Amino acid sequence: MVKPFLPWIPGLKRPKFKIKKPDMRILTDMPENYILIGLLILVFFLIGGGVYDLLERPPPMGIGEFQAPQPLYPELNRQFLLESLIATSFFAIGALGFVLLHWSMRYAYDTSYATSLLFLGFVMILIGYIGAEVMISAKLS
Repeated sequence: MVKPFLPWIPGLKRPKFKIKKPDMRILTDMPENYILIGLLILVFFLIGGGVYDLLERPPPMGIGEFQAPQPLYPELNRQFLLESLIATSFFAIGALGFVLLHWSMRYAYDTSYATSLLFLGFVMILIGYIGAEVMISAKLS
């Protein structure tokens, strides 16, 4: 192979890198983490009332007496958009608590880290459960 001729200019050098041909293979299998994250998002969307939000197009938030904002719809069979987002976030907080409980078992030999993950997981599960219960009891009253 003949090297290309470069004229002599002070400070000009030929770069020392190769341009590789891009890999054009198609991904044949999707990583399991992406499938799991997609399924979790779908489940939270369904549990939080996403289908209802798409079909009924509820208002974002209501107005109660004295022009006060009302985030919860007073009837049990209807909901505002903000209410579904709040419920979905409580379910996600509870699910993240269960993930932290699982991670605490991974680090069983590092007891301080495992204990902190276990405590944080229980706290997040309690926050998710109590928040969902408070929402339901506020709707029923």
